[in-house]
Order: sequence, then structure tokens, then C-alpha cells
Amino acid sequence: MQVSETVTHIKGLDVNNGAKTSLEEFLDKISPLKIENKLGAVFIQLPPSYQLKEGLDAFRNYNFFFDDTFRYAIVVGHPS
Repeated sequence: MQVSETVTHIKGLDVNNGAKTSLEEFLDKISPLKIENKLGAVFIQLPPSYQLKEGLDAFRNYNFFFDDTFRYAIVVGHPS
């Protein structure tokens, strides 16, 4: 399951821009899949403008709002 572009592209993982609220709503909606053991990783596809280091730093800086009951996979689209 992929996190909405609203969280990653439009709100840029920015807590001050409402990314946390949007992510919480998304995780709440997919939680039945997790409960039924029908969910693998949650994909976080970062915008192509995020270079590898910048993308990983953004995830690390904001990982406090990623629910630790889910597994995540990060996709960085920048060629770096």
C-alpha cells in the first residue's frame, strides 16, 4: 500500500503543513488490512526532487510520526 502523494509530494512530510494528520488518516483507513495480516510494507515514494540523502534525512527527521506497528519501504525517485 502506498502513502498518498498528499503526504509526500504536496505536504512534503512537513508536520507544520498537515502531513502528520493526513498520514494518520491514511494509516487508520488501512489498519483493517494490518489487523487481518493482509498488509506488507507501506510504501513511501518521495518526490523526484528529493535526492537520496535528503530523502533519507527527511524520513529520519519525521519518523516520529510513522506508526511503528507498520513496516515501511522508502522509494527515492531521484537518480542519486
